[in-house]
Amino acid sequence: MGRWGLRLFGGDKDWDIACDLESTFEGEDEEKNLKFFDLVVFRDDDGEIVGEMRDRLDSGLCDELFDIYRAREKEYGGEYRVVILGALVMRTGARIRPGDLVSGTTCRHGYVLPMFDNGFRGPGRAQFLAALDYRKAGVPRAYGPPSCFHCGKMKVDTGRELLEWSRCKLAFYCDVASLSGKIMLEGNADVALRSRLPEGGSGAPRA
Repeated sequence: MGRWGLRLFGGDKDWDIACDLESTFEGEDEEKNLKFFDLVVFRDDDGEIVGEMRDRLDSGLCDELFDIYRAREKEYGGEYRVVILGALVMRTGARIRPGDLVSGTTCRHGYVLPMFDNGFRGPGRAQFLAALDYRKAGVPRAYGPPSCFHCGKMKVDTGRELLEWSRCKLAFYCDVASLSGKIMLEGNADVALRSRLPEGGSGAPRA
């Protein structure tokens, strides 16, 4: 298991979950299976895949998938699997029922041995919560463009270019305070994720 980034789909674990989700209906009704891994591999440059998957998810598959995996949340890694499913669904812009993204998972901000790297890293958690805040039915949420390592917002959310950290050229922040690192969280924490938006999202941040 490896990791090359701290945001969503920046490690093998997230990719493995996407692959597993593809085979949800293996041996049953395989025509229902969706190519979730393509959303990870092709990232933000294939609108045809995104649109096709959104249509299929909105036909009822999205609700069915959440019903299946919410019922299996108590399995090892089950809660984080629901989170990744939600991230992939938001990538397509498909509709999500209120309450389907109420979950709890682990967020780790420091170094973690690969065998224990089973949840969010800080920037990935921020990226996911920003996607929840700004989601709108029918509007795909891209994960490839730079996002603030503190709040998860992208240029499309703020209307401003993000600031690049000059040392590593890999981290981005939306303001100087975040760039200084003074308000970055340290240590490990269990975090609860709550979607307070009505069906389709409001496009505005949570209070």
